[in-house]
Amino acid sequence: MFPEHNLQCQPLGPGGRVDTSFTDILVERAVSSRNFGENLLMKVKELTSFTVEDKKFRTVFLSSIQSKFKEMEVILKINQNHYANFIFFMKECIKHLRMPNDDPITALVNAFLELIPAALKPGITLEMAIVIRESMFSLFDDLWKFASPKCEEVLEDARELVIKNSFDMKIGNELLFLAEIVHYRCSGDIPSFLLTYYKEKGLKF
Repeated sequence: MFPEHNLQCQPLGPGGRVDTSFTDILVERAVSSRNFGENLLMKVKELTSFTVEDKKFRTVFLSSIQSKFKEMEVILKINQNHYANFIFFMKECIKHLRMPNDDPITALVNAFLELIPAALKPGITLEMAIVIRESMFSLFDDLWKFASPKCEEVLEDARELVIKNSFDMKIGNELLFLAEIVHYRCSGDIPSFLLTYYKEKGLKF
C-alpha cells in the first residue's frame, strides 16, 4: 500500500481538497511501525513547509493523529509496543510540524496528556510505567509551553494514584518521577506529597 522504502504522498484531492482517507492510512501505518513513522515525517515536513494547500494537509494530518487517541486508551492496555510507537510518532510529529502560536499542536499535546491517567491504574506494568515516564520527560523538554495547563490535571491524577493505591515499589517510583517532572515544571517546588511518600518509604531526596 505505502511501502516504507518508497513512500509516495499525494495528499491533495480535486480542487486542492485534503484527502482525509489518505491521512488516516498514513497515521495507521505510522502508529504500527516506528521506521515508517520516521520516513513519513520527513515527507510530511516537506509537504507542510511551503504552500497554503500544504498547510491544509498539515492541519488535517494532525487532526487524524488526534482522532486516534481515544482508540489508544484501549490499545495501550493490550499492546505496550504499539503504545510506545504511538508516543514516539506523536512526539516526532509535534517536533517537526509545530509552528508559532500553534493551536493544533496545543490540542494534540493536551490530547496526549489525557492518555496518561488512563494508563496509570492498578495493574499497570513496570514497563508501561517506564514508557510513560520517559515519554513525559521527552515531551516536556521540548514542548512545555504547549502542555502547562493540562499538566496540573495529570499531577493530580498521579498524586491520587500514589496515595490511594498499593503499587509495586518500582512502579510507584516511576509514577512519582512522572508527578515530579510535572510539578517541577509547573511551580519549581518539591510536592509535599512526594516528601511524605518518600519519608514513609524510608527514602531520601
